[in-house]
Amino acid sequence: MNNGLGILCPGQGLQQPDMFAGLAQYESAAPILNAASEILGFDLYDLPEISQTVDIFQNNIAQVLLCASAIATWSLLREELPVPVVFAGYSIGELAAYGCAGALDPAETVALAKQRSELMDKCPPGGLLAIVGLNKSQISSLCDRHHLEIAIINSRIHFVLGGDTDLLKLAALEAAALGAKNVRLLNVAVASHTSRMAMAVPAFQDLLVGSKFKTPLVPVLSCAAAKPFFDTVSCVNSLATQISSTVQWSDCMRAASEMGATVFIEMPPGTSLAKMVLSEVDGASARACSEFKTLKGASEWVRRQVAQ
Repeated sequence: MNNGLGILCPGQGLQQPDMFAGLAQYESAAPILNAASEILGFDLYDLPEISQTVDIFQNNIAQVLLCASAIATWSLLREELPVPVVFAGYSIGELAAYGCAGALDPAETVALAKQRSELMDKCPPGGLLAIVGLNKSQISSLCDRHHLEIAIINSRIHFVLGGDTDLLKLAALEAAALGAKNVRLLNVAVASHTSRMAMAVPAFQDLLVGSKFKTPLVPVLSCAAAKPFFDTVSCVNSLATQISSTVQWSDCMRAASEMGATVFIEMPPGTSLAKMVLSEVDGASARACSEFKTLKGASEWVRRQVAQ
């Protein structure tokens, strides 16, 4: 019995100076990384040195890095692996997922990532706060008291709140007092997936409409709607509106499972999406490319799991 493959593309926060070191040996990855390098104005292969003077967590750099990393890695893996049953991306990872699924040309995907980030940077400033250990009722009350919004739902006790940075700091103190296991301000300067990003939505939608976007052959889950769309207009609308909509990631994982995905591999950098699958989806196998020394090791693991 073969198991369905799900491809996961991560969001911001896990960038590393050496995140492209493993791709340097692959000539076929060069066009994608060169396109991203041209957009950013520096060579991605020089990121360890560049990161000493450039903030790789800066929104308009981070989103390009993440898309380039996911798409370049998948371009190397796809010839070795069975066709996935679904792609899913976390926040900016959804744009990367569409790039991996062939809805957009790689160079156009990283260009759109830069444009997306610039539109978001024009919105009212803010931040994000991750809280683990409180339930939905407690989180909703916390948001009401501090004029915040739920930006991401990772599980029934794992939430990310968005809003004014000073109010997030107050909420963090209260969450800890309420017994939260983990409270952490994320290293981002925008309140992604909240109403603060609303003015970026129509402008990004216009960019997508004007792009060469096409409906992918393999479905991509909308991280806000937790379901795939099967026509270009709906895909574009969903990809644009998720900028200011709550990410329903726990529902996305269940939806991917319902679509037949039992084996998941997370594109680099980071391992958080694979870990969330293991905690949320019964019977699933999940690993991150970053856990393996080589991409060959990652592809061999996937093939073994899919063949079981």
